[in-house]
Amino acid sequence: TSCKEIKTMTKKVIIFAILALMLSAGSVMAQDVKIALLDTQRVMRECQPGIKAKSDLETALGGIQDQLKQKEDELRTMTENLEKQAMVLSDEARSQKETELKQKIREYQEFRAEVERKIQTEQQRLLQPVLEFMTKVAERYSEEQNFTIVLELTEAGVLYHDAGLEITDELIIEIDKAWAAQ
Repeated sequence: TSCKEIKTMTKKVIIFAILALMLSAGSVMAQDVKIALLDTQRVMRECQPGIKAKSDLETALGGIQDQLKQKEDELRTMTENLEKQAMVLSDEARSQKETELKQKIREYQEFRAEVERKIQTEQQRLLQPVLEFMTKVAERYSEEQNFTIVLELTEAGVLYHDAGLEITDELIIEIDKAWAAQ
């Protein structure tokens, strides 16, 4: 089990424990509980700061992704050529071409790892401020609406919910307003 899966399972257990405690405290407390659900992935995809961050990320990584594709195409061509020529090449020539291909594969793997690190760094740099902004707006909105608890819809493992509990659309509007106002 990966670390991410453990964290997700732990979050779910904590959320369900909190809900169970709140609901078992009796109907008086349950009447004071106001729950909302939020799809943060959708908010990030659809709010203006999220759209801008995604566009900036694509711009920043466009060239490097083209380089990656070029290297993939080069490897594919080398592999196809080696397969086509394998029967007519001498053992020495075939061995040399295989060695060259293996070297190119190693170089590609190193380059790909470097690209993945760069993508992670750029995502962190561009998306973290948006997540922080989104969180502040969500907290303010939740306080204004007197929500007791706001659960992340996809992480909480919600199988069913009343559509009236979801505040995703409202929060997208609030984030866009706050973004335009700054």
